[in-house]
Amino acid sequence: MAEEINPFPLEKILTISAREYCEMQGKDLSDYEPVGVHYYEGRSGEANQGLINFAKTVPKGTEVIVSYSARTININFCVVALQGTALIPKKERNALARSSIPAYGLGP
Repeated sequence: MAEEINPFPLEKILTISAREYCEMQGKDLSDYEPVGVHYYEGRSGEANQGLINFAKTVPKGTEVIVSYSARTININFCVVALQGTALIPKKERNALARSSIPAYGLGP
């Protein structure tokens, strides 16, 4: 049986910019490594399923997703494109790189 993947918390997927987030948190943008997160799927009848699937692709160690956007693309069929920028604290990223846990993968 496949292991259930816990999605990244939806309340940490934000539409504000990385700079705005850092200013609000009193942190410096250089403390983070930005990583693009992209997810595409055909339009399904289930509301929010695309967002949940997007959240399952967030890299490990991510503190927050910023600049999140979603759009529908029609190319003979409907595709939903979800994207944002993962902000991974450099300390966390370095720890993941030294451990046996993959730095990227499914789940938070």
